[in-house]
Amino acid sequence: MAEFDKFGVEYRNIIDRDTRFTGENADYFALHKAQYIASFLGKNFCGSILDYGCGIGLVSRSLKECVNSGKVKIIGYDISADSINQAKK
Repeated sequence: MAEFDKFGVEYRNIIDRDTRFTGENADYFALHKAQYIASFLGKNFCGSILDYGCGIGLVSRSLKECVNSGKVKIIGYDISADSINQAKK
């Protein structure tokens, strides 16, 4: 069992709680990370993206909205089986 497994189910709630003072939530920060990655790759990028340490998939889900999903494959990897199960949902 990975140490992070104990946080997988509650990860989004933990981020939301810890960033509440900003007025934003986990989805906001994931989207901005994804937008930065997409801008770095450029609009014509086609290929695969490895989200190493993807956790519950927040950035991966946002990346799907920010890149041409017909030309880009996003692969998530994490040592936490519980987090991967959350990401699959």
